[in-house]
Amino acid sequence: PIAVTGSQGYAETRNWGFIWGMSDNPAFMHPSDLARLGLQSGDLVSIQSRNGEIVGVVEEDSDLRTGLVLITHGFGRNPGDNIEPRRDGANVNLLTRSDDDFEPYTGMPRMGALPIAVRPVG
Repeated sequence: PIAVTGSQGYAETRNWGFIWGMSDNPAFMHPSDLARLGLQSGDLVSIQSRNGEIVGVVEEDSDLRTGLVLITHGFGRNPGDNIEPRRDGANVNLLTRSDDDFEPYTGMPRMGALPIAVRPVG
């Protein structure tokens, strides 16, 4: 199984991403996961949870544990907007729902360790 977890390690917000020259938020994966799925760095992928789907760009990161996808929050566009993942990034929030999978004590949507499926686009 693959799980997605959010990251603030590369950029706190999209504004910091612009400062550091980031225009998108790659979906970082371990090289063995990329190989198993027949993917290479730079490929477009569909990332689907039970609540939604996004399209992102995968990048290799050998420091990650296998079975994880690491994506920085604060990128992408609103639902229904014309999205170009290489330009806009992916809106990780579209993988969650506040009325379905949430923390019972705080009411916040589950934002990490989301079960997902990753598939090549095209």
